Amino acid sequence: MTGSGEDNTIMPDWYYPDGGNAMRTVSLKLPESLDDRLAAVAAERSESKSAVVREALETYLRQGKGARTRSCLALASDIVGCVPGPSDLSFHAKHMKEFGK
Repeated sequence: MTGSGEDNTIMPDWYYPDGGNAMRTVSLKLPESLDDRLAAVAAERSESKSAVVREALETYLRQGKGARTRSCLALASDIVGCVPGPSDLSFHAKHMKEFGK
């Protein structure tokens, strides 16, 4: 048996899907529609809602970290430099001489 946290509640090892390591409890509020979708996915997969949320969170944190804070350069990286010309066109004074006239 493994202790499940600070409250010293003892749960059987099968209760902990990550190899018997105790997990922390996190409480969150979901809109009814999201909870209904979560329950449907959990039932379809014969898993608990907690297991589905853990997997979704792991995936989000692995794949999505920084995805919302990417720069314009990062978002356009596949087309940056695809046109021939000077690499310093946007900031070198010699290229800005007639700009804006």
